[in-house]
Amino acid sequence: MSSEDFKKGSRKRPKSYYQKCARAGKRKSRKHENILEPGIRGFLVTCNSHEKEAVRETYNILNEYADELYGPEQMGAEESWSDTNAYSDNDAGSEEDIEKSLEREVHEMKEQQKNPGKRRFQNVFTKAKNCIFIKTHLEDPCMVAHTILSDLAEKKVQKTRYALRLLPIAGTCKAYMKDIQAFSIDFLEKTFGTPFGVGLSYTNMVKIRNNNSVGRTSILTMLGKIIKEMNPLHRLNHSNPDIVVLVEVIGSVCCMSVVRDYFNLRKYNLLEVTKAHNEIENVKVLDSKLNSSDNESQTYENINETVKNDSQIEANQGTDRKLESNAAPQDEDAESQKEDKCYKQIDDIAQDTISTPEKEEM
Repeated sequence: MSSEDFKKGSRKRPKSYYQKCARAGKRKSRKHENILEPGIRGFLVTCNSHEKEAVRETYNILNEYADELYGPEQMGAEESWSDTNAYSDNDAGSEEDIEKSLEREVHEMKEQQKNPGKRRFQNVFTKAKNCIFIKTHLEDPCMVAHTILSDLAEKKVQKTRYALRLLPIAGTCKAYMKDIQAFSIDFLEKTFGTPFGVGLSYTNMVKIRNNNSVGRTSILTMLGKIIKEMNPLHRLNHSNPDIVVLVEVIGSVCCMSVVRDYFNLRKYNLLEVTKAHNEIENVKVLDSKLNSSDNESQTYENINETVKNDSQIEANQGTDRKLESNAAPQDEDAESQKEDKCYKQIDDIAQDTISTPEKEEM
């Protein structure tokens, strides 16, 4: 077959050609897509597959608590204009209302794609499997995450199934040691720049994904030096620290935050934080039952001990009486023997006195 026939389309193109075109199309579309980059803040969410479901659950829980803390999200001017246009005609029929509502939803989707930064929470592409990043323009993501997990732990209500850990990210930078060091000095100054005489207990948690240029030990050593230079009284405490410094390296971006109650809230795990309190309550109930049973057994042991002591005392008293009864006749025999001996001595003396004068007369 000639090349002219191939150009005219008489021969089917190979499958690899279409796959290559599809990959190129995806790369072009991702150029305009939100990606994880330095200079943003938000929430890092982990999951075990089911990323779409985890994103939906994270949106729901973040919007729920953000509405309670900051009020409902304000809509843009164009979106409000579309709402007024969609429902301006109150006397329209049901079919027209459905058409207008569909037009409004399409308009909102288009505006969201044009200006995604207007939304309070926006999912960005991380290039890491089972790792989701929700970008936000809220000032303090750490406070929002702490509020969510504390409320879940208090109410013992599980609100997610696929989303596992909800880690707040207060800032991001490039994943190079120079950039991480410069960013850490400015970022940690707010927390560890305490006056002299005030020391905090802390620990560092470093996780690296899809990056081979930086090492975990080098980051830990650098953070320890920076914190010690800020205040020598700061000390490491891996069991129950006041503050935990989280460092998450994902590809070419380093995410950092400072959180509290990290271990008490089960490492900010949305599922384990509810189980932990249930387990603690079960342990308390078991401890109370064990203590009550121990107290009852102790009382029974005390009663048995007193009974044994009483029986032992009575037995000792009986043996003492027997010994006294056995010893009494022996004492009487000894006294009688002494008396007989004395009488014999008196008789001997009397006989001696009587026999002596008779000898003198003779």
